[in-house]
Amino acid sequence: MRTVIVTIIILIIFIVSAFVLHRYIDTSCKGLLDSVKELHVSVENDRWSDSKKQLSGLNEKWENTKKRWQLFLEHYEMDDIDIVLSRLEQYLEAEDKAPALSETAELRVLINHIKYKEGFMLENIL
Repeated sequence: MRTVIVTIIILIIFIVSAFVLHRYIDTSCKGLLDSVKELHVSVENDRWSDSKKQLSGLNEKWENTKKRWQLFLEHYEMDDIDIVLSRLEQYLEAEDKAPALSETAELRVLINHIKYKEGFMLENIL
């Protein structure tokens, strides 16, 4: 009987932890996506100095998020985001609008992919 109770407690802890982790990922993705959206609007409107400041803030937010995500997410997805942010920085320095907009779109896709991949769905469990 003791083994059954311990197993149930461990299962409950696991399920609660999974929900907390999912909520954290969802919240941090929304914060990152909001920053990317603001950056995208600035680039669209040719506000390059604002764009550079927003990218700096986004990089800072990303570095803080990445430190936590590294504990429980696959690293290659975070590497992809690092690469896109690096390219985006160069495009903003060159004030090259079309590629910069493309990179912000790619960032949104990568962040949404992580959010979707870590969600509670039957296909993610099986």
